Amino acid sequence: MPLERPREVYEELADDPGFLFADTPLEKSLKNTFRHGFFRAEYLNFNVEAPPNGYVGAPSSLYSTAGINGQISNLNAVDPVGNARRPITGLRQPITGVTTTGSGTPAFYDEIEIKSLNGVRGTYGIPLATGVVELSAFTMEPNSSTYKTQPNPQPASLDDTATTSTGSFTGFILTPVRTGNSVGGEYLLYDRSYSYDYRTTMYGGDVNFVADEGNPNTPFKVQPIFGFRYVNFRESFNQSGSYFAQRGPELADGTTGPDITTTRRIYSEADNYQYGPQLGMRAEVSSKRLALGVEPKAMIGLNSYKTHLTTSNLTPLLDRALSVDSVYPFSQRLQDQKSTEFGAILDLKAYARLNVTELFSVYFSYNAMFMPTITRPYDNVNYNVRLDQTGQQQDAFGLKAEFTQIFIQAISVGGELRY
Repeated sequence: MPLERPREVYEELADDPGFLFADTPLEKSLKNTFRHGFFRAEYLNFNVEAPPNGYVGAPSSLYSTAGINGQISNLNAVDPVGNARRPITGLRQPITGVTTTGSGTPAFYDEIEIKSLNGVRGTYGIPLATGVVELSAFTMEPNSSTYKTQPNPQPASLDDTATTSTGSFTGFILTPVRTGNSVGGEYLLYDRSYSYDYRTTMYGGDVNFVADEGNPNTPFKVQPIFGFRYVNFRESFNQSGSYFAQRGPELADGTTGPDITTTRRIYSEADNYQYGPQLGMRAEVSSKRLALGVEPKAMIGLNSYKTHLTTSNLTPLLDRALSVDSVYPFSQRLQDQKSTEFGAILDLKAYARLNVTELFSVYFSYNAMFMPTITRPYDNVNYNVRLDQTGQQQDAFGLKAEFTQIFIQAISVGGELRY
C-alpha cells in the first residue's frame, strides 16, 4: 500500500518577531559599520626643540663680555644668609653701593637635550559610506635633562668687624637677577653646589573624518580631512643650589654661632592644553604593493595653560626688630597663573605603506609639528629682587607666562592590520 506523506505546515512570521529575537536598526547599523576597518600601531622617536642657548637668569649688562665658557666680573652678590651684622668669609655682602672685584661662571641652558625620546601611537579606522573615521592617540616618554656642577670658590679677604667686604673672589656659579625690575649687575651666587633638572612630556590625540575620493579607481587620491585635535605639552624647570656661610651669626655674647648652609630652590612649571577643530588633506599615490602620501593638517583653537612658580630661601625675611643674635627666617613663595589664549598646531606627515599581504601592511612616516603659542617654564620667571628701606635685597621673583614657538619632529615605524 502506498505510504502517506506527512502533512506540511507553513507559518508566516511577522517582520518583527519581538524583543530580543532580531537585530534592531541600531544593531544592524553597528554591525555594518564595524564589519570592516583597520588598526595601526606605531613606534615613534621624538626630537623636541630645546630652550635656546644662553644663560639661566635675568638679562645682565655684564654678560656681553663673557663667552659661553667665560666668566662675568665685577660681581654684586645677593646673599641669602649674610647682612651687615653677620659677616661671611668668602662672599661679599649685599650692601648697596659697595664695589668689589671678582668673577663667576653662569649656568647655561646648553646642557638641555630633548632628543631620541620613545613614543607610541595607535590609530583605528572605521569606514563609512562616504569616508573613514580615524581615531588616533599618541604619547611620548618623559624626558629629564640634568645639569650638575661643583663650584670651586677662592675666598676673598674679609674684615670681620666691618660692614663691607673687599678683595677678589672667583670660581662661583651665578644667576643674574634684576633689581627692582632694572637690568643691572646683581647675582645670586652658589659656592657649594648648583644643579637643575628640566623635564618634558607630551601626549595627545585626534579624531578625523577622511572623505572618500570622488573617483575610487584613480591611483592618485586627494581627500579632505575634518576633525578635532587635543595635545598636552608639559615642562618643568627645577633649580637647586647650596650656599655655605663659613661664619655663623654673631651672637650677643660676642662669639660666633654655628656655620650655616642654605639651599636655594627655584621651581617653574608650565602645562599647555591645546585643543580645537582641525582641517587638512591627504594626498596619496598608490599601487598594489606600495602607497606614498602626505598629510598636512592645521588646528586653530585654544591653549588653556597653567603656570606655577615656587621659590625658597632666596633672601631672608629681614625683621629689623629682631636682636643681633636672631637667625632670620627665609622666604618661601608660591605663585600660580592660568588662562586661556589662542592656540594653534600645524602638523605635517609624510608616509609610506608597504602592502605585505592583502590584510597586512608595514607603515613608515615622518612627522613634523609646529606650535607657535607655547609657554615654557624657563621663560616664565622674572628674576627680580627689590631693596627694602634699609638697603637689603628681598625676594621679588615674579611669574608671568611668556609665549614662544616650538618645533617637534618624529619618525615612526609600525604595522597596519585590515579586516
